[in-house]
Amino acid sequence: MAAPVYIISRVADPIFAVVIGLSAAALRINREEKDKGRSTQETFAAARRYVGNSWLHIHMSFTETIVPRRLGFAKSS
Repeated sequence: MAAPVYIISRVADPIFAVVIGLSAAALRINREEKDKGRSTQETFAAARRYVGNSWLHIHMSFTETIVPRRLGFAKSS
């Protein structure tokens, strides 16, 4: 059986694929937003707000529910 062929290396190929995929998604979103009349700055500001709010929600959910349970401080209902 022939050895697998990698473009860069076994570790770098998946990382490269994710970077290319995220870049393509960002480019498409930016292009669609420009068609709607929004500037690139407005698009990035909206994206930062969305990602920031998502991460804040995940963080708050984690610190209010999972951490207390793991430490034995779960809120009694």
